[in-house]
Amino acid sequence: MKYVHVCAGKSQAVLDAQKEVPRRGGMYNNLRMFDGEIKAYDEIDDFSQYDVVQVNMSPVDQNLIQDIRRRLGPSSNTMLVLNNDYVAETWDGFQMHPRVYEANMRCADMLFSTEPYQVSNMLPGTFVLPHPHMIKTLKHMKTPETQDVMGLFFHWWEGKTNHAEKVLRWLKESGFNIKSKVFAYKADRDTDKRWGATYFDDYLPMMTYPDFIQEVLRCKLCYDFTGYHTYGRNSVDNAALGIPTIGTDRVESMRRCFPNLICDPFNIKGTFDIAKRVLTDDKWRQEQIDYAKQASEFYNYKNSKARFLAALKIAKFNGGNLFYKNVRWNSKGMAIPKDLEFDKSILLEERWKEEKEWRKQREGI
Repeated sequence: MKYVHVCAGKSQAVLDAQKEVPRRGGMYNNLRMFDGEIKAYDEIDDFSQYDVVQVNMSPVDQNLIQDIRRRLGPSSNTMLVLNNDYVAETWDGFQMHPRVYEANMRCADMLFSTEPYQVSNMLPGTFVLPHPHMIKTLKHMKTPETQDVMGLFFHWWEGKTNHAEKVLRWLKESGFNIKSKVFAYKADRDTDKRWGATYFDDYLPMMTYPDFIQEVLRCKLCYDFTGYHTYGRNSVDNAALGIPTIGTDRVESMRRCFPNLICDPFNIKGTFDIAKRVLTDDKWRQEQIDYAKQASEFYNYKNSKARFLAALKIAKFNGGNLFYKNVRWNSKGMAIPKDLEFDKSILLEERWKEEKEWRKQREGI
C-alpha cells in the first residue's frame, strides 16, 4: 500500500518525526508502519498516485482537505483518510464554526479519531483508532537506576497544575521521601503560573524522545492528571516500559493499561490513596506493571495496522466519500462486509461496550 501523510508545511517537528528512534507514540508512527512518506501539500502534483492520503484535521492542515478532495474527485481509487488528533475539549480553540468542521469531515473516504469521546463528536461511521506505538522496542529499553521520583505529565493544551500539587504535598506530609519531576513544562501555558513554578521539585522542558525516555525510566511512578479526554500516548509508553502510572480515568490508555491506578482526575483523595498503595504494596504494584505490559500490546504495530486496514475495508465497502457526504446524525452507521474478521473495538458502539466492561472489572481501592 502506497501511503502519504500530507501537511501544510514541514515544520521541525515533522522533520524530527522522520528520524527519531525510538519514535514517540502517536500519529507519525503510521509512516513507519506503512513504510510511507510525509510531504507538504505543494510537493505533490498527483494525489491519485497513492493508495492512502492522510491529513490530520489540525487548524493548519485541515485547510488543505477540500482542495485535496476536489483534486481527487468524488470517486477516486485513492482513499482520503482524515483524522482528528485533538482532544475534544480544545475544539473551541479552532475558532471555526462546527458546520465548517463538519463540512471538512464530509470530504473523507475514511474518518477516524483516537478515543471514543472524540469520535462521539464526529460523523457517524467515524472509527476509533488509537495511534501505533513501538512497543517491542520500548520493552527492550535498558533501565537506569530508579530514583524516588514521581514524574508528572504537563499538557500544554490544558495547562493545569493546581490539583496535582496536593497529591505530592500530601505524600511528603505523610512521610514519603518522594521528589517530583514535571515533564514538558511550559510556564506560559500554566493556568496557575503565579505559583505553579513552585509546586514541584524539578521542571523539565520538551526534550528529544530518547532523552525523555531515560528520564521517565528513572521514575518510581508517574502521574497523569489531565481532566481532558485523550487516548494518552504517555501512558501507553509507560505501560510498555513497566512504569506504574496513576491518575486520570479520562485517558483511554490509562483505562486499558492501568485500570486499578485511576479515578476521576479531580478525586484527589482517591489519587492520593492509589499513590500510597503503589509506594507501599510491592506485590500489588508488580501485578499492575505486569498487567500494563501485556495490555500495551494492543497498541503495537501489528495490531494497529490490522485495525487501520479493517477500517479502510469497511469504509470502502460503504462507498467511502459517498457515505460520509450523505450520512446524517440519525443514521445507523456503516454496514460490515460479510465474514470480515476484525477487532470490533474500532466501532464506536462496540468501544462503549468495552468501556462498560472495564468499569465493572476495576478492582478499586
